[in-house]
Amino acid sequence: MPDKSYQLCAIFTSRKKTFHISRDGALVRNSSEYSQSFNGSIAKLQVNNLSEEKSGLYKCHAKCEYGEGQSSAMVKVDQSGN
Repeated sequence: MPDKSYQLCAIFTSRKKTFHISRDGALVRNSSEYSQSFNGSIAKLQVNNLSEEKSGLYKCHAKCEYGEGQSSAMVKVDQSGN
């Protein structure tokens, strides 16, 4: 069976920024299930081994000297085969 994964990305243009990613309001941390990366302008979350338990509202919240913003994606995993 191929690895099932999902990527959520957000693009920022400011140099001084902080960001965090959450799922249903809980902070997502790097682990074997989640991998975050940031190359200076693009924040990316890799979700490995997708399952129904990982369904939810994922948000990337960023803050910089010019303000703050967020992007979000509702992820729904349906393993019932329907």
